[in-house]
Amino acid sequence: MIRWKILSVSSSHVTSPLPHPRICKRSFAIRNGTGNASRRRKSLPPPTNLEQQLKNVTRQSELVQDLRGLKGNNPDDRQRCLELFEQIQNSSFRTKENILNPLHAACIRCALIDEAQEIYEAIKIHGEPDVITFTAMANGLTKAGRIDEGVKVMNEMNAAGISPNIITINSRLQLLREMKDVDQARELFASLSNTHFEPNGYTYTTFIRIECESGDLPIAKDMVDQLHKSQSNFFPHASGALLDGYIHHKQIDKAIELFTTMRQSFNPNEENWGNLIGALAKADRFDDVQHYISEMINAGHNLNVIVTGAIMDGQVSNKRFQEAVDYFHQLKDNNMVSDVHYNLAFKALCYLDRPTDVEDFFRDMRRDPVHPPDGYTWSALLNYYKKHKQWKKIIDWYPTIRAEGYLTHFIRTTILLAFETSGQSEKMMDLITDWEIDGELPLSSIAIMMKHFLKVNDTEAAFQLFRSLKVPDHQPDGAFWMLLMDLHLEKEIDSRITELIISGMSRLGGTPNAKAWSHLISKFLDRKNYETASKWFDRMVKSDVKIDEYAFALKSRIDYQLKGVKDLSELLNAIEMNFSNIPTIVWSSLLKEAKSETDLVTLEKMMKRRNKKWKLSSPPLDRLILQFGKFRNLSGAKRIFAEIPVKFMTSHTLNAIIGACILNENVDDAVSYYLTDSYRHLTGVNQVEFILKKLVENSKFNDAVVFLDGLRLRKYEIPLSSVKQLMDVLSKKSSREAKELFVHLQREYPGLNQEGKSNDQLST
Repeated sequence: MIRWKILSVSSSHVTSPLPHPRICKRSFAIRNGTGNASRRRKSLPPPTNLEQQLKNVTRQSELVQDLRGLKGNNPDDRQRCLELFEQIQNSSFRTKENILNPLHAACIRCALIDEAQEIYEAIKIHGEPDVITFTAMANGLTKAGRIDEGVKVMNEMNAAGISPNIITINSRLQLLREMKDVDQARELFASLSNTHFEPNGYTYTTFIRIECESGDLPIAKDMVDQLHKSQSNFFPHASGALLDGYIHHKQIDKAIELFTTMRQSFNPNEENWGNLIGALAKADRFDDVQHYISEMINAGHNLNVIVTGAIMDGQVSNKRFQEAVDYFHQLKDNNMVSDVHYNLAFKALCYLDRPTDVEDFFRDMRRDPVHPPDGYTWSALLNYYKKHKQWKKIIDWYPTIRAEGYLTHFIRTTILLAFETSGQSEKMMDLITDWEIDGELPLSSIAIMMKHFLKVNDTEAAFQLFRSLKVPDHQPDGAFWMLLMDLHLEKEIDSRITELIISGMSRLGGTPNAKAWSHLISKFLDRKNYETASKWFDRMVKSDVKIDEYAFALKSRIDYQLKGVKDLSELLNAIEMNFSNIPTIVWSSLLKEAKSETDLVTLEKMMKRRNKKWKLSSPPLDRLILQFGKFRNLSGAKRIFAEIPVKFMTSHTLNAIIGACILNENVDDAVSYYLTDSYRHLTGVNQVEFILKKLVENSKFNDAVVFLDGLRLRKYEIPLSSVKQLMDVLSKKSSREAKELFVHLQREYPGLNQEGKSNDQLST
């Protein structure tokens, strides 16, 4: 990084009055090599101070104009800004405030925060920073996540007696947002009514985002409603922020309701449309996605790569992998793909588990100069190899990944795991040493080394490695604490593991986060050790960690097992005090824990009574269907399934009723549900594999083949691995029926060779 040279102002830098225009003209001619002066260039005397000053004035104007033209929205602007920074740093302009100010603003716009900070210090020496400079510096530091430095700049502005403007107020609000200081933000916003400052769109938007991120959506909604009633020009910005808040908290129905109100007042921008459509895709509501895409186009907006990327992300998140791949090829044919689409399609192929397609797609990306693999792609590939325990391929790719600069924390950890699993302990230590020199030794890699030492019974080495951790270089995250919790469970007889956790809490960050605590408690619940789980929950409460929805769900399971279903009221009342409605995860956990059908019915009534505005699309209903199936009450499962409108069903709902049928040995009904046309959008390969497996286990070979023929007739996706397993079973049967079915399958699936090495799936 270039160090800014701080120089004091000398007398030679004092400017004199501007020269006569006629002299300016001659100076310009000499500088540009025009007129008679250019013919006598070698005999010209050195330029006078006056002529040099004129050159500087012209150059200053050019520099200022150049700097103001840098908007910072592309890499070229950033590179040009760095070049100008270096030029000015090595010139006499480095002490001129009228150059430093626009240079500082350009560096902020181009996100060159270190350079901007050096200029800021130079301005403080060679002039006086104004409100714009202070505000821009604080805002730039805040956006860069350097909160403490942003606060320091704000304090310096106060100490200098500089009066703020509304932009400064906005920067302070943004700073408080990053600090998650809701109380101070509310106090600052309320104080505006006693000043001459008028909040603008950015002020409202920032404050609403603060309220949304803190979970106080009603406060944000009241403010947006007031702006709507007063027909404020700021309503579009504010409502967009509230829309993002609803989406973040997965309140999709409220988001749709707000979006309808927005459309009645103005035409939402493409970002609003894209955010809503992406949220609907994430929620697996693809009928609504299609509807809003049509509405978006009718409203005059184009279907851009951001929206289509959000749709693909929703398809992958909801395990609609084949749909995601098909959609990618459709977009690619229309030249509407970006790196995001390539990565999502590749991720979908990895989940579809088609090795040939995965390798071919990745090879094509390696050859593509426009969409080559990036860190996301490499992570997906290594994760795929890791899933299939192809450690050698991971090790072989390591030099290429390192050369191309994609050694993310996840990739480093996966590579280290590959060497550890392959028994190459010495190479592991070499990697740790190299990464330590690079200053990029992720905590997860240290965790793998600790686990390796414990696996080979070198407990002392594990302890030494743990004690070598430094703060803040190795601030433990949730995953690391979870590893320590797991080690505690694996080696409960070793009290030193407990000592390790407790000492780590005090030395490396005080306490594990809520996720790590919940992870440990869930492990004890899995072991049905409810008393111990209860003690650890009490300890979690005493640690001042915020109890989230998942932790309350675990607590509900503990209380149900220790107290019974009738004594849950106290806990449920406490949960209602923390949330406006009892979270669905709490109900799902209780239903999963139900000991009898009687308790299940009691929980169903309790759930519907307490949740007045019960949404039929909620996951607990899926769990309820499956639990009725487990208690051999198929009619109860079918009753709940029939209560849910098709538009609110998800693939999990169909999974639940199919699972309930299978548990009650009613495979025929499972097949019937799967082949119902109105549920087709909920179907997937996993369900086919599950049904075929149960048909084979029950020796219903003819039904299995009829099921496959029905899938082919309706053009469903068929997993060839399941077909191969069925053929293997049939080939070992001596009956005439088995032989006929085997021949039939050979004829219908000619691409499936005898060894079953085909990795493709039949998809039409």
